[in-house]
Amino acid sequence: MSQLFRDNNYTPIQAFVPNTSTEVVDGTSASAQTSAVIHATEYTIVRVSAQTADCYYKLGSNPTAVSGADIYLAKGSYEYVIVPPAEKIAVIGGKLNVTKAR
Repeated sequence: MSQLFRDNNYTPIQAFVPNTSTEVVDGTSASAQTSAVIHATEYTIVRVSAQTADCYYKLGSNPTAVSGADIYLAKGSYEYVIVPPAEKIAVIGGKLNVTKAR
């Protein structure tokens, strides 16, 4: 687990340090999921953002996102999600940008 960065007064700074890899999952016409598990053995923080339209997403070992039933994310918005080990993210309704934290 990573430690928080500290400012000049040694106060922890809560900030997202993005990984260099980002995956865009296209669930425009049907549910689609990340190409691989987010991390095989560790909980991982990711930032998910809805790029092209309002969408719904779901986490799981082999998830299928369902419009109107799963987690809603409005177009242009983002949130931070903790993904359990060996899970993927599925989306439906638009393109979802998935960025891992370091």
